[in-house]
Parts: sequence; structure tokens; C-alpha cells
Amino acid sequence: MKKLLLLAIPLSMMIAFGACKKEKTEPGTDDTTGGSGASNGLVVEQVNNSLITKATATWCGPCGAWGWTLYNDIITSNKTSAKFISLYASTSSSWDNNLFYTADAAVLAQAFGIKGYPTMSTNGVNTMEYSSSGGIYTAQSKTNTDNAASAHKSATVVANSNHNLTIDGSTAKVKVTTKFFEAGSGDYYIAAYLTEDKAKNRQASQTGVVEHHHVFRASFATAWGTKISNTGANGTENFDFEVAIDNSWVKANLEVVTVIYKKNGAKYEFVNAY
Repeated sequence: MKKLLLLAIPLSMMIAFGACKKEKTEPGTDDTTGGSGASNGLVVEQVNNSLITKATATWCGPCGAWGWTLYNDIITSNKTSAKFISLYASTSSSWDNNLFYTADAAVLAQAFGIKGYPTMSTNGVNTMEYSSSGGIYTAQSKTNTDNAASAHKSATVVANSNHNLTIDGSTAKVKVTTKFFEAGSGDYYIAAYLTEDKAKNRQASQTGVVEHHHVFRASFATAWGTKISNTGANGTENFDFEVAIDNSWVKANLEVVTVIYKKNGAKYEFVNAY
């Protein structure tokens, strides 16, 4: 029998489903610099990695209850085949959520199909399993996520990236290399995101201050990155980006996730992550 768990607050956009409420947000970018660079000496592997995101909020009870367990289980089962980002997309300051909120996180959560908090998405697609009567099937949601990551892992590798992060005082600097293993058709973009693992904050349904995993901190350019010029077969391109580091972030726990997107009209479609 499927286990059904209810979400916290009804969504107007989904009458049949309960959810923690999400706020309307506008696109935004962080204060960054970047551009094409010289050879970075980075080897790009011909391998696919998924991007698994959790749209969440510190004030959201389900996010700290069944959503907390589900996300940790998903990380454990996909740690060799995916990259992870926690998107704190709510503008509310309740439960100190403002310490994690960024406008670009909200942009990504919206584009990746958020229907309330929490929402797990894989490669830009919502992979939650919703009931018709107002809840979430957590086991099937995990299966959906695992299956999507597995399918991407075995798919043809069109392009990939590699990166090297350095910390220079209050600035994070990243060198990025992209490579196309097949000729690309259309416009492609490389995005670089700075995340912090084990970032400490409160969380509803958890006790005291706890560690939050893979918290989105900043985009190195915009939410969707920088256009790639060399998309021919075996084409490589190098980029250098930097972004300011807040003094509250633990430098030793900062990580980078790079993602290649293909622009299709106004939509950015996931290609690969590293």
C-alpha cells in the first residue's frame, strides 16, 4: 500500500493538493563578474550527471519532516550520479529563512516546477508523486527521482563541464571548461552556482539549529549563466567567474555546481551537470 503524506498549506494553483505556500517572486541576479578565459587545464569527462533540487523553506514543517528524510534518502541513493542544490525560494523571514533566500534560487525553483514546499525536481522536472486527494507519495517520489537520474546517466552525452574553485579572501573564483561530444544545435549556456554544505540554521520540524545540505548561495553570473560559443563536436571553451562571499558562509564548506542548459524559446532546458 502506498504511504500518503499530506503537505502543510493548500495551494491556490493546485486545489486538490495541500502544500506549504510559496510566494510570488521576480527574477534576480547576484553581483558577479565573469567571461571567457584562457586555458584552464581542466579535463571534461564524457559522462552524464543529473541535477536534483529541493525547493524548500526553513519555516515549512513538511520540509523538515518527511521532506527532510526524503531528500537525505535521495542524496544517499544518487550521490555518484547527481549533483544537489537546496533552493530556499521563499521570501519570508520566518524561522530565519531570509538567511538562505536568494532571488536566483526562486527563479530556478519556479522554472523547475515548484508546486509548494517541498518540491523535488530532477533535471529541471518536478518528480514528486501527487495524490488526487491532497498529499504526496514519498516512496514513489523517490522512485521517480531515482529513475530519472538513472535514465540520464545512461543517455548519450552531448556536452559536459568541469570546474575548479578557489577562495581569495572574500571572493569565490571558479574556472570552468565546457566540452561538446556531439555538435550542439541551438543556443547553449553554462551556469555556475555556489552552494554551501552543512549550512546551519533553524528548521521547522527539527530541533534547534541543524545542518542544511547543499544550500544555494549565489550564481556566478545569472541564474541561467553565460552563452557558450563553441558548441561544435569536440569543441571546448573556458570561462572565469567570481562572486563575493558573505562573511557568515563557511568557506571550507563551499562547493560549485556547473550546469549546461539549452535555450528553447524562453525556456532553459537541462543538458548536464557537474
